[in-house]
Amino acid sequence: MAGANETIPVIDLGPCFAGAPGAFDRAAAELRHALKEIGFYFIVNHGIPRPLIHEAFRQAARFHGQPTTEKMKIRIDKHNVGYLPMKGDTLRTSVVQTVTKPNLNEALFVAATCRPTIRRRGRPALPQRQPVAATLPGFRDS
Repeated sequence: MAGANETIPVIDLGPCFAGAPGAFDRAAAELRHALKEIGFYFIVNHGIPRPLIHEAFRQAARFHGQPTTEKMKIRIDKHNVGYLPMKGDTLRTSVVQTVTKPNLNEALFVAATCRPTIRRRGRPALPQRQPVAATLPGFRDS
């Protein structure tokens, strides 16, 4: 890995999938560094087929191409699932400086839906909320 703040880190999961000794610990340390020091990273050799990745980007573009009024129908909820509009949040976890200006990005946060009987690490399961599929046919299938 190059010096801090000089490049976007590349985290290779290939050794993890190959069962290399210490691979998970190395990948975790690299991820921690990337998140704390850089803020961005690439993950390679993750096993996700390239066509699926391209389709995910296509569907994201479809969603974000909608009018804001449509996207706001699924505004982010208390589970951090849904649409986060431009200037919809202010980063409060920065160790670099106190941030007072809202973020200049928009995002769609999704999560796997669970049956109500399944719990996530001791917390209640996420509600089965799939509003994007209702407004964008084929979105859920991709």
